[in-house]
Amino acid sequence: MKVLQVNCVYRTGSTGKIMYDIHTELQNRGIESVVCYGRGARVSEEHVYKTCPEWYSKLNNLLSRFTGLMYGGCFFSTARLIRIIKRERPDVVHLHCINGYFVNIYRLVTWLKESKIKTVLTLHAELMHTANCGHAFDCEKWKTGCGACPRLRKETKSLLFDRTHTSWKRMKRAFRGFDGLAVVAVSDWIADRAMQSPIFEGCSIRTIHNGIHTENFDSVRSLEYEKQLKLQYGIPLDKRIVLHVTPSFLNPVKGGEHVLALAELLPEEYICVVVGGGAVTTERLVAIPFVSNQEELAAFYKMADVFVITSRADNYPTVCLEANCCGTPVVGFDVGGVKETIADGMGTVVPYGDQEALCREARVWAERKAKFDEDTVFTVKKRNSRSTMCEEYISIY
Repeated sequence: MKVLQVNCVYRTGSTGKIMYDIHTELQNRGIESVVCYGRGARVSEEHVYKTCPEWYSKLNNLLSRFTGLMYGGCFFSTARLIRIIKRERPDVVHLHCINGYFVNIYRLVTWLKESKIKTVLTLHAELMHTANCGHAFDCEKWKTGCGACPRLRKETKSLLFDRTHTSWKRMKRAFRGFDGLAVVAVSDWIADRAMQSPIFEGCSIRTIHNGIHTENFDSVRSLEYEKQLKLQYGIPLDKRIVLHVTPSFLNPVKGGEHVLALAELLPEEYICVVVGGGAVTTERLVAIPFVSNQEELAAFYKMADVFVITSRADNYPTVCLEANCCGTPVVGFDVGGVKETIADGMGTVVPYGDQEALCREARVWAERKAKFDEDTVFTVKKRNSRSTMCEEYISIY
């Protein structure tokens, strides 16, 4: 068996790491694996192809501002990708996130369908079943065909035309009659949304939760190491820690303002610690730059009494998995697939925007952390491991 995966990026970002994990697992099992990606640095690895020069993707990005179609264009890079698929002759093509101005989605999907190539499509976000946006939020126009988009500039970046209805029709036409297609969602929430979209009418959709490198959270560092980190970053030694990890604290979708509000609501014995970009240290909050060292990040998860997630929308946030795998409970807003990431008995969700409920539950679960035993954490790690995820994908292949 040979599997060819396609994604926007490779080995970076959540989807790039997932594709790499599947690629590695397939090779470890003696299964032929090929990877194609469009954006980012060119890597020199066998059976890995970069299909689109950066200048060409930027050109297509610019053109889309005038045409109003994000997922069209890309004639030459799409032709290159199709040539690679023809040459490699895979038994299965697995599509991940194929936005990013490196491939013509309509043309690629139509070609795979007409060529009768077995295809797996993973829905990491909402862009495929909405045909236009990564997060539809409260808008439901994707259920009836889009058009007159209320968030046109934000989602499509179009300067002149609203082509959202055209994009929706093209996406629906591309998938119509695709009998050799298996659709996978990374959360039950996304699966439910996708099943409501006419684009996937008649398709069966199953859920495979994303897995993480649970081995990164296996090491148990001493309390002395945690003390050193606290001293290094100015975290008070006598405070309960409420942790928040985010790539962009200032991104409105990530809900940084809710963390600031929580810091003010919590009693004096608590301190909020934010790991990521954009936060500023205050009297009630300690801001720590992005941590790339997984051992150090695991130490922050483990020293925390509770982890909070405050996103306005999140499909399946792996930071919650990482916190639970370190034995730390999770409290967050009930949006997207957040509650699916929290293990039974290791956290809870509250209505979106309810600051008092968030504060109350954060305190409750912070006091419960010491009661989690090793068996509970072991079960959580097994459930959320990358090997479990890969096993499910291989069964589909």
